[in-house]
Amino acid sequence: GRGGCCGPMSFSAVAGHERTLTILRRAVLTGRIPHAYLFTGPPNVGKTLVAFELAKALNCLNITDPGRVEDIEPCDRCANCTAINHENHPDFMVIRPTEKLGRAGADEEEAPSELHARQSESVDIEGAMIRVADIRERLLPHASLKRASARHKVYVICRPETMNDVAANALLKTLEEPPPATTFILCCANTGPLLQTIISRCQVTKFHPVPPSCAAQFLAARHPEIE
Repeated sequence: GRGGCCGPMSFSAVAGHERTLTILRRAVLTGRIPHAYLFTGPPNVGKTLVAFELAKALNCLNITDPGRVEDIEPCDRCANCTAINHENHPDFMVIRPTEKLGRAGADEEEAPSELHARQSESVDIEGAMIRVADIRERLLPHASLKRASARHKVYVICRPETMNDVAANALLKTLEEPPPATTFILCCANTGPLLQTIISRCQVTKFHPVPPSCAAQFLAARHPEIE
C-alpha cells in the first residue's frame, strides 16, 4: 500500500530509501526512464508511495528546467500532481488486486468498472488477485491510447504476483513492445510467483525496511509536539 498516506507528499517527505530516490530522481533528470520498473521489498515499506512520487516527478508542471537532482521534486500543487494523487489523471492508472466474489464464473464476467470500484478496499485481502479483465480490458486499451496531457504515462501495478498466467502473459506482450513515453511500475513483495520473463523486462529496484532510528527522526521532525 501507500504506507498509510492520505495527503500530499513529495520525494522529500518519504522516510528512508535515500539511495533509491536519488537513482529515480537522476533518471527523471536525464530523461533515461525505463519502460518498466520492478519495485521489490517487504509489504508496507513505501514501494507504491514512491511509485506515485515518480509518476508526479515525471509530470509535475512546476518541474520545467531542472539542472540538479535536487530539482526533481514534485510540487504536489499543480493540476498533474493533484490528479495523480487522486488517481484521476487521464495518463495515470493503478491496478490493484480484487477479492473473489464467491459465485461461479463471476470473477471473469464482472465489469471492469465494478472491479475498479472495489480495488482500493481489497488490495491487502488474502486471496485477492489481479484478473484478466484488469489487464486486457482496463490496462492494455488505456496504454494504447495517445497521451492526453502528461509528459509521461505511468501505470502502477500493485502485487503483480497475484496475476494468473493468462493475465501475466497479456502484460508481458506489452512489456515486450512498450508504448512510447510510458512506464509500468510493478510493486511486488514476493517475486517468486512472477514470470521470469516479466522480471527480465523490468529494471529491478529493491526496497528495504526503514531503520527505526530513521523512522523516529523522520516523525520527530514533523511532529515535535509528540514525545
